[in-house]
Amino acid sequence: MLGERFPNARVECRRTFPYFLQMIQTAAALHQFQRQRDSLQRVLATAGDYGIALRLLEAPFGRSLGNELSPSVKSLLESLRDKCPTVTFTTTEASEAHGKTCRRTVQDGLDELAQRELVVQVEPSRGPNPAVWTINSKVSDFAPDNKLHLPTLREVEEYQLANKA
Repeated sequence: MLGERFPNARVECRRTFPYFLQMIQTAAALHQFQRQRDSLQRVLATAGDYGIALRLLEAPFGRSLGNELSPSVKSLLESLRDKCPTVTFTTTEASEAHGKTCRRTVQDGLDELAQRELVVQVEPSRGPNPAVWTINSKVSDFAPDNKLHLPTLREVEEYQLANKA
């Protein structure tokens, strides 16, 4: 059930799944004296262990799996919305709007936003002229969540009950 619901479209997702399982195992191991064991004396993880893993990993995995912007990029996007109301802006203007003197940081943020199609590079940089960007119209609809879209704790509990028989 869990493997079927875990996002797997990108390679990062497939790499993340074993870590999620390891966190469930770790939660079970930490509560081993409160858990049942199988015939080989192995600790059996519960839905509660899944809940612990989900609560601890949902936000960081959500960011790494592309469901949420990093705090610095989210801040850059907010600065661009507030301080660059014109149709287009340059990398320099983005840097000034964000209050960052490190151009590389702003450029990396713009690159991440471009990967998510939240900004579009209208013109590449040429010599001393900075790149020109525009905010994509879908930004107003962009409300990322950090959810992994995994089964809820209740669904896992119900599945566990249904498969005990």
